[in-house]
Amino acid sequence: MRILFVYPPYQLFMSAPPLGIAYLASYIRKYDSSVNSKIMDYNIICTVDEFNKRDLAKDIDDADIVGISFMTPMIDEAMHIAKVAKESGKIVIVGGPHATALPDDMLESKYVDIVVRGEGEQTLLEIIDALKTSKNLSGINDKILGISYISNGKIIHTLDRPYIENVDDIPFPARDLLELEKYSVNYPGFDANKPVTSIMGSRGCPAKCIFCASNVVWRRQARFRSPENIVQEVESVINDFGINQFNFSDDTFTLKRNNVIETCDLIIEKNLDVVWACSTRTTSANREMFEKMKASGCTRIGLGIESANPEVIKNIKKGINIEKASEVIRMTNELGMEVSAYFLIGNPGESRKSIKDSIDFIIEHDLPSSPGIVEPFPGTEIHEIAKRNGHLRDFEWSQLLKGTGKPVMRTDVLSYDDIEALNSVAAVILGARRRGMIYGLMSMSWHMYNRPKLGPKIMFEVFTYYIKSPRWQI
Repeated sequence: MRILFVYPPYQLFMSAPPLGIAYLASYIRKYDSSVNSKIMDYNIICTVDEFNKRDLAKDIDDADIVGISFMTPMIDEAMHIAKVAKESGKIVIVGGPHATALPDDMLESKYVDIVVRGEGEQTLLEIIDALKTSKNLSGINDKILGISYISNGKIIHTLDRPYIENVDDIPFPARDLLELEKYSVNYPGFDANKPVTSIMGSRGCPAKCIFCASNVVWRRQARFRSPENIVQEVESVINDFGINQFNFSDDTFTLKRNNVIETCDLIIEKNLDVVWACSTRTTSANREMFEKMKASGCTRIGLGIESANPEVIKNIKKGINIEKASEVIRMTNELGMEVSAYFLIGNPGESRKSIKDSIDFIIEHDLPSSPGIVEPFPGTEIHEIAKRNGHLRDFEWSQLLKGTGKPVMRTDVLSYDDIEALNSVAAVILGARRRGMIYGLMSMSWHMYNRPKLGPKIMFEVFTYYIKSPRWQI
């Protein structure tokens, strides 16, 4: 049996290999060597425009099963692949956060045979075993946990599958099936001309942030790999693939402090020449741990802050303290690591003042950041809140995270136009602060040109900000 794992293209280039399907491929290879697996990551094969003109039937011709893992912004491309695969007589399986949140939508498209909900390794192995035994979809039944499928014209959702308890038992991702040399990032200390890969030290996050889609797959549970297992993978990446720079793709890398310290100690003890980056929360920051991280090669930490306004922080259930966030940023800078903080505009309770608070915070701490617009992903609490309050405009899932700057959600006091304009204002002000007044004027002209209806509003808001914030004058 031959299975082709496909990762659809994304309009904004993806610089990280798709670990999800690489894990699936390695798991199947470990427990059923008769299955031949192949991975196609269209993000490094072609652009979205090239993808739309591509002969996909030829790409999938050798496969018996086409497995598609995707995020919400990739929905159009994912369904295009599913359509071609189904019309070519393939069995189509989809998974990932979007499919997990909306399995009925996937099946009602008529192009999808099976939806894998949540963690997929054991589920996919059982699906393949059933297909090999029955030779067709008749073997799929409700004994396979964590799937959705159609039987006798009715959509069937089996019980959720329990998670794999010991994540050390999961084999390392099948990186040999990826074109690793095509992935790169431009982080401090990283060589942008050399490949980079990702490593997952844990699965899941217990935080309750209402905008995050991680809980759709992981249900707010966190499971941790042992430091020994993580460092074995680091050594494998170095020895087998010649890559010594990587990003920990955990939702919150420093959740388990002792794990992080032991991992760093092992990297130092083994004298591994690596550079790496990660993302975390300010609530799980600690100087001793950060010192170890720095000593073991960490050059960049992404901090999820989202807003510098206490009321907005409370509304989105972020669970952080903005004063503590300031301390963590200063500490990280003192240790010589770059901080990239993430901010979002348009959260419940957002106002001009709260946006100004975030802009002021970014400037005060000299962060290389610019806020993005919050997106109401399926399965998230923020989507349900916005829907309940009538704050969602008509939109397609494929519009999300496309870098258009056009919000699909408003707040009680800010309209869609207000949020779009204020997002442009933040980009202008922060760009001017980092690169100078001439750049700021050019940036404002660009935003006004591309948003002609909002041009006067953007100009007014920029000047209003500077009038009210004399200490932040360019």
